Amino acid sequence: MLRLPWITLILAALAGLAHASPALAAAWEFRRDAVDTGQLWRLLTAHLTHFGVNHLAWDLAALLVLGTLAEREGRRATVLALALAAPLIGLGVWLAQPALAVYRGLSGLDSALYGLVCARLIATGRRERHAFTTALGALALGGFIWKCAAELAGGRTVFATGADYAPVPLAHLLGLCAGLAAHALVNRRRAGGAGSRPPAWG
Repeated sequence: MLRLPWITLILAALAGLAHASPALAAAWEFRRDAVDTGQLWRLLTAHLTHFGVNHLAWDLAALLVLGTLAEREGRRATVLALALAAPLIGLGVWLAQPALAVYRGLSGLDSALYGLVCARLIATGRRERHAFTTALGALALGGFIWKCAAELAGGRTVFATGADYAPVPLAHLLGLCAGLAAHALVNRRRAGGAGSRPPAWG
């Protein structure tokens, strides 16, 4: 029986709600002056806000695909990836990009799910000695890094477009690291408790 990706669906619904309510989006977005005065919830809720329909559509499409894949294989690792990524991205943007006044978007969390899915492909390929699966996961990771490099070099997004926002590759890279870390942590714990059995996907 396929798992209903309810975590993914809840995040998508909250993002849609924030988009439908400008007042809610303004209260949830990362705004540096507000965070500096103690509104720390914005470090987490900013992921649910977006700069227009195009921005939301790209982020939701990625969330629905990646979140469904991640949850079908293991909800624990999915929750851990999102739980690590949400504060890490918010804090990273706040500390490392002082010139960034406003931040919105699910793309950082999407990147965490992407990292988790790629890590599972590589782990599965190595465990089953399936070179194609391993190569697919590695190429997917390489493509992601290329995307971030292109955004850093060009100062514009590769996929979503909009005149009122710019890419934040740091958020994507931090999300990717969170997804990879979640996979490693869950599977290390399972491997430690399973004796000689190979680690599961988590």
